[in-house]
Amino acid sequence: MKLVDIWNLLPKALAGQLVALITLQQALIAMATWSLGEAGLHVGQGSDFLLYLLIFLALSLLPQALTIPIRRLEARGYWDAYGAFVSARLLRHARQASIWRNHQAKESFLTAIGPEAESYITAVLFSLFDIYLFALTIVLNVAALALVVDGAFPYAFGLAAVLSYA
Repeated sequence: MKLVDIWNLLPKALAGQLVALITLQQALIAMATWSLGEAGLHVGQGSDFLLYLLIFLALSLLPQALTIPIRRLEARGYWDAYGAFVSARLLRHARQASIWRNHQAKESFLTAIGPEAESYITAVLFSLFDIYLFALTIVLNVAALALVVDGAFPYAFGLAAVLSYA
């Protein structure tokens, strides 16, 4: 089973909702990074420092609340994808009576749609969303640090990343 095949099993509306919620969550985390940087710049100024620190605390807690709907959507999406996979496999073999009469063919088919297939589909989709989350976290937090530290920070970060792989 190819990655494209697995991605096509996931309902697009659900995938869009997941991407939107993950993006919102990571944007809030990046804003928390920005406010912590601003708090650091305003350490000597009591009320400004306290304001940025409170913003940081609030923005650090809000993304945690989004974790619940994200996990629920992920679970629903994985089961929907697995259900679509099983339905497609069953419909393809529904009129082949020989598969149901031959014990070895039947066991092979049932194994192919069993828990291993569900685990594989879940692992692939979970990994795709985790890679998106990881990349978005890096991009948004580097952008937030560029706003606070220096505009050249993304270039320095990119150069460091390139040199670390070279």
